[in-house]
Formats: sequence, C-alpha cells, structure tokens
Amino acid sequence: MSGENYIDDDEGDDDEEEEMKKEEEEEEKKYKKRKEMKETMRRTGRREKNEYNSNNRRKRRRKRKRKKK
Repeated sequence: MSGENYIDDDEGDDDEEEEMKKEEEEEEKKYKKRKEMKETMRRTGRREKNEYNSNNRRKRRRKRKRKKK
C-alpha cells in the first residue's frame, strides 16, 4: 500500500465524522426544541394533542360503562 492511498482513506474518514457530527447536532436541536415546547406547555397549562385524545378516550369509556349499567 502506498502512502497516497493511506492519506486518501484518512480524508474520507474526516468527511464521515463531519457528517455524523452534523446529524448528531440536528438530533440535539430537535430534542431541545421538543423539550422547550413541553416546558412552555407546562407553564401555560396547555397540553399536547395526544393528551387530549387519551383523556377523551377515557371519558368515552366511562360513558359506555354507565350506559351498560
């Protein structure tokens, strides 16, 4: 193996490392944004959509049970 090939391989690894770092940074940004949204929702007293849906499902179940009795 010649020295030139070794250098080329090394440069390729740098590109991959940079790409991985970019992906990790994007994931961290998404995570931080999601966390901030949750905090603001908690402070304002608002809930996420899925929480409303789950509560509505519970209400429907209770109504069905009452009707059956």
